[in-house]
Amino acid sequence: MSKQNFFFRDTDGLNVTNGKTDHRGVEIGLFIPLLDRFDIATNYTHARHEYRNFVNASGILAGNKVDTAPKNIANTRFGWNFNSGGRAEMEWQHMGTYYVDPNNVNDYKGHDVLHLRVTMPIHKKVTLYGRIDNLSDEAYATRADFAFGSYRFFGGEERSFHGGMTISF
Repeated sequence: MSKQNFFFRDTDGLNVTNGKTDHRGVEIGLFIPLLDRFDIATNYTHARHEYRNFVNASGILAGNKVDTAPKNIANTRFGWNFNSGGRAEMEWQHMGTYYVDPNNVNDYKGHDVLHLRVTMPIHKKVTLYGRIDNLSDEAYATRADFAFGSYRFFGGEERSFHGGMTISF
Protein backbone atom coordinates (compact mmCIF):
# COMPACT_ATOMS: atom_id res chain seq x y z
CA MET A 1 0.00 0.00 0.00
CA SER A 2 1.17 3.51 -0.74
CA LYS A 3 -0.41 6.50 1.01
CA GLN A 4 -0.15 10.10 -0.19
CA ASN A 5 -1.41 13.53 0.83
CA PHE A 6 -2.28 12.78 4.45
CA PHE A 7 -1.76 14.81 7.63
CA PHE A 8 0.06 13.52 10.73
CA ARG A 9 1.54 14.97 13.93
CA ASP A 10 5.27 14.99 14.54
CA THR A 11 6.99 14.64 17.93
CA ASP A 12 6.67 18.38 18.56
CA GLY A 13 2.90 18.19 18.11
CA LEU A 14 3.02 20.04 14.80
CA ASN A 15 0.77 19.03 11.90
CA VAL A 16 2.73 17.79 8.91
CA THR A 17 1.03 17.98 5.51
CA ASN A 18 1.51 15.97 2.34
CA GLY A 19 2.60 12.81 4.16
CA LYS A 20 3.71 9.89 1.98
CA THR A 21 4.33 6.32 3.18
CA ASP A 22 4.86 2.84 1.75
CA HIS A 23 3.65 -0.32 3.48
CA ARG A 24 4.68 -3.85 2.46
CA GLY A 25 4.19 -7.10 4.32
CA VAL A 26 2.86 -10.60 4.66
CA GLU A 27 0.44 -12.15 7.12
CA ILE A 28 0.20 -15.87 7.84
CA GLY A 29 -2.43 -17.79 9.81
CA LEU A 30 -2.09 -21.47 10.61
CA PHE A 31 -4.22 -24.00 12.54
CA ILE A 32 -2.98 -27.54 13.19
CA PRO A 33 -5.00 -30.22 15.02
CA LEU A 34 -2.73 -32.44 17.15
CA LEU A 35 -3.96 -35.91 18.08
CA ASP A 36 -7.62 -35.96 19.16
CA ARG A 37 -7.72 -33.29 21.83
CA PHE A 38 -4.99 -30.77 21.13
CA ASP A 39 -4.41 -28.05 18.58
CA ILE A 40 -2.06 -25.21 17.89
CA ALA A 41 -2.82 -22.01 16.00
CA THR A 42 -0.62 -19.09 15.10
CA ASN A 43 -0.90 -15.75 13.34
CA TYR A 44 2.18 -13.83 12.23
CA THR A 45 2.63 -10.49 10.49
CA HIS A 46 5.89 -9.20 9.07
CA ALA A 47 5.72 -5.74 7.52
CA ARG A 48 7.81 -2.72 6.56
CA HIS A 49 6.29 0.72 6.95
CA GLU A 50 8.40 3.62 5.62
CA TYR A 51 8.08 7.36 5.08
CA ARG A 52 8.58 8.31 1.43
CA ASN A 53 9.04 12.06 1.81
CA PHE A 54 11.57 14.35 3.46
CA VAL A 55 10.05 16.73 6.04
CA ASN A 56 12.68 19.34 6.87
CA ALA A 57 10.99 20.96 9.90
CA SER A 58 10.44 17.60 11.59
CA GLY A 59 13.70 15.92 10.63
CA ILE A 60 11.87 13.02 8.97
CA LEU A 61 13.90 11.45 6.19
CA ALA A 62 12.59 9.43 3.27
CA GLY A 63 13.25 5.80 4.23
CA ASN A 64 12.64 6.32 7.97
CA LYS A 65 10.40 3.69 9.52
CA VAL A 66 6.88 4.83 10.37
CA ASP A 67 6.67 5.31 14.13
CA THR A 68 4.51 3.00 16.27
CA ALA A 69 4.44 0.46 13.43
CA PRO A 70 6.21 -2.76 14.50
CA LYS A 71 7.85 -4.98 11.91
CA ASN A 72 6.67 -8.18 13.64
CA ILE A 73 3.44 -9.08 15.44
CA ALA A 74 2.50 -12.64 16.38
CA ASN A 75 0.32 -14.77 18.59
CA THR A 76 0.27 -18.51 19.15
CA ARG A 77 -2.41 -20.50 20.96
CA PHE A 78 -2.11 -24.05 22.29
CA GLY A 79 -5.50 -25.61 22.97
CA TRP A 80 -6.67 -28.69 24.85
CA ASN A 81 -10.20 -30.05 24.55
CA PHE A 82 -10.74 -32.21 27.60
CA ASN A 83 -13.24 -35.04 28.19
CA SER A 84 -16.14 -33.12 29.65
CA GLY A 85 -16.45 -30.78 26.65
CA GLY A 86 -14.27 -28.14 28.26
CA ARG A 87 -11.38 -26.32 26.68
CA ALA A 88 -8.17 -24.81 28.01
CA GLU A 89 -6.04 -22.50 25.92
CA MET A 90 -2.66 -20.88 26.53
CA GLU A 91 -1.85 -17.89 24.33
CA TRP A 92 1.46 -16.13 23.73
CA GLN A 93 1.29 -12.62 22.22
CA HIS A 94 4.37 -10.98 20.75
CA MET A 95 4.82 -7.35 19.76
CA GLY A 96 8.12 -6.56 18.07
CA THR A 97 10.35 -3.52 18.44
CA TYR A 98 9.24 -0.27 16.84
CA TYR A 99 10.31 3.34 16.68
CA VAL A 100 8.24 5.73 18.79
CA ASP A 101 9.15 8.88 16.86
CA PRO A 102 9.21 9.59 13.11
CA ASN A 103 12.89 10.60 13.31
CA ASN A 104 13.72 6.97 14.33
CA VAL A 105 15.79 8.03 17.34
CA ASN A 106 13.81 6.38 20.19
CA ASP A 107 12.26 2.93 20.26
CA TYR A 108 10.05 0.57 22.24
CA LYS A 109 11.60 -2.86 22.67
CA GLY A 110 8.32 -4.72 22.28
CA HIS A 111 6.89 -7.31 24.62
CA ASP A 112 5.71 -10.88 25.10
CA VAL A 113 2.58 -11.62 27.14
CA LEU A 114 0.92 -14.93 28.14
CA HIS A 115 -2.79 -15.54 28.71
CA LEU A 116 -4.70 -18.60 29.96
CA ARG A 117 -8.39 -19.34 29.24
CA VAL A 118 -10.63 -22.19 30.38
CA THR A 119 -14.27 -23.01 29.63
CA MET A 120 -16.12 -25.87 31.31
CA PRO A 121 -19.72 -26.92 30.74
CA ILE A 122 -21.31 -28.01 34.04
CA HIS A 123 -24.79 -28.62 32.66
CA LYS A 124 -26.24 -28.74 29.15
CA LYS A 125 -27.29 -25.08 29.54
CA VAL A 126 -24.60 -23.78 31.92
CA THR A 127 -20.93 -23.10 31.16
CA LEU A 128 -18.30 -21.68 33.48
CA TYR A 129 -15.39 -19.73 32.08
CA GLY A 130 -12.30 -18.09 33.43
CA ARG A 131 -9.18 -16.45 32.18
CA ILE A 132 -5.95 -15.01 33.46
CA ASP A 133 -4.59 -12.18 31.35
CA ASN A 134 -0.87 -11.40 31.53
CA LEU A 135 -0.14 -14.62 33.37
CA SER A 136 3.50 -13.71 34.12
CA ASP A 137 2.54 -10.15 35.24
CA GLU A 138 4.79 -8.62 32.56
CA ALA A 139 5.11 -4.81 32.46
CA TYR A 140 4.32 -3.78 28.89
CA ALA A 141 2.79 -0.98 26.83
CA THR A 142 -0.29 -1.38 24.67
CA ARG A 143 1.06 1.67 22.87
CA ALA A 144 4.24 3.70 23.21
CA ASP A 145 5.34 6.90 21.55
CA PHE A 146 7.69 9.85 21.97
CA ALA A 147 6.12 13.29 22.06
CA PHE A 148 6.99 16.70 23.43
CA GLY A 149 10.49 15.51 24.36
CA SER A 150 9.65 12.38 26.35
CA TYR A 151 8.43 8.81 26.14
CA ARG A 152 4.74 8.11 26.64
CA PHE A 153 3.71 4.59 27.58
CA PHE A 154 0.11 3.47 27.70
CA GLY A 155 0.48 0.60 30.12
CA GLY A 156 -0.93 -2.85 29.51
CA GLU A 157 -3.07 -4.56 32.09
CA GLU A 158 -1.33 -6.16 35.05
CA ARG A 159 -2.09 -9.80 35.79
CA SER A 160 -5.86 -10.02 36.05
CA PHE A 161 -8.38 -12.73 36.72
CA HIS A 162 -11.78 -12.90 35.04
CA GLY A 163 -14.55 -15.44 35.48
CA GLY A 164 -18.17 -15.93 34.78
CA MET A 165 -21.01 -18.15 33.80
CA THR A 166 -23.12 -18.48 30.67
CA ILE A 167 -26.70 -19.71 31.01
CA SER A 168 -28.77 -20.61 27.95
CA PHE A 169 -32.57 -20.52 28.02
